[in-house]
Amino acid sequence: MPERELVIDLREVSSREDFQRELTRHFDLPADHVLMWDALSQKLTTLCKSPVRLKFVGWAGFRRRMPKYANHLTHFIRVRHRLQELLGGCRLEVEYA
Repeated sequence: MPERELVIDLREVSSREDFQRELTRHFDLPADHVLMWDALSQKLTTLCKSPVRLKFVGWAGFRRRMPKYANHLTHFIRVRHRLQELLGGCRLEVEYA
């Protein structure tokens, strides 16, 4: 069972700026969009060290509004999760609600 849960609310996200703002609220990411992905990678690596659930609320609507971002985010998290598992275990649960 995860020690904590981070809820990322994507229900109102409809632009790159909204997406970045919502992720930045939870992960303290840089304003630069390109650097954001590198920083998110580092944050996920840190999160994997202790049990945590990452919950994306409003996923179906977000996926309809911003399919490119939804696909990129799921791929990104899946790759990071697999890498962490290979490097010694990852205790990150992800829920798309």
